[in-house]
Amino acid sequence: MEDARLRHLAIRLSTARKSAGNRTKRRTTGRTTGKTPSTGRAPGDPGRANPNRGDPNLRDPNRGDPNRGGSTSARPTRGESTSTRPRRPTQLQSAKAPEPEGRTVVRPSLQLRREEAIAVINIYHEAFPVAQRVEDSALLRLVPRGFHEPGGWVFHLAERLPETVGFATGLHVSPLGLAYIAYLAVAPNWRGRGVGTALFRSLLDAWKQARPRPPHWLFLEVERPELARDEEEREQRMRRIRFYERLGCRFIHADFQAPPLGPGLPVVPYWILMLPIQDADLGPPAIRTALADLYREVYSLDEDHPLVRNCLDSLRAAPKP
Repeated sequence: MEDARLRHLAIRLSTARKSAGNRTKRRTTGRTTGKTPSTGRAPGDPGRANPNRGDPNLRDPNRGDPNRGGSTSARPTRGESTSTRPRRPTQLQSAKAPEPEGRTVVRPSLQLRREEAIAVINIYHEAFPVAQRVEDSALLRLVPRGFHEPGGWVFHLAERLPETVGFATGLHVSPLGLAYIAYLAVAPNWRGRGVGTALFRSLLDAWKQARPRPPHWLFLEVERPELARDEEEREQRMRRIRFYERLGCRFIHADFQAPPLGPGLPVVPYWILMLPIQDADLGPPAIRTALADLYREVYSLDEDHPLVRNCLDSLRAAPKP
């Protein structure tokens, strides 16, 4: 009985060894013949693949396809052509929205770098005719005096870095309560984009904060449209007037003429625009005094000069151009 039991156990062990050997042989044969251990089929066999453990070259048809769901971040497998693999859409492939423009920076300038001075002079020459320009050196001499102190000139620069796109300069005469914009100009390709408004408001805000006291009113000159050489120039002058009117400026109807700014240059007729800064309004006596102060402080002309007398005598309620 004991011998029969031993023979039965030996047969079971022998059978188990043979079974294990066959499984090892099948696994080894599968690796060397190109078959996969999960499916036991050769690549290209139309048999059904296991979606979880299949051949890595037989990917989920939804994987990497942006139109059918699934992950779009899978890297190409070995042997896979990247030219046929669906690309993940990027911002460069789609219609790219234009980048927003940089912000206009307006700042008081106490010293100009060389490239800034060149840009200012180029803008200055393009914006103003010869009869309305002082010498370039005289304009640039206003820059180091650009403190917001009583009796001083101010000089503000507009930039869309790294480009200088405009400038404005003016005078604050504190004892008289008078502020005056001499020049405000913007580069041609930046006009109509808010640069002129930013320059105007920058000067105005600085004067409102001036100490010991801000000016009572602001004056500036504009070319008279009715004296333009042609219709195009007339329309340009009207646009300039409308620009200042939108900012709150009002007409003072007087025959204001600026003296020649250099030898051989003509007298330049202007309209005068005024913006109250503190006082709500100006009566005729105050306007007369302000115009006389403007001639004296800006052009160094006293009241007995013919141009000044003519202007003061012409104060009237004339229609706007």
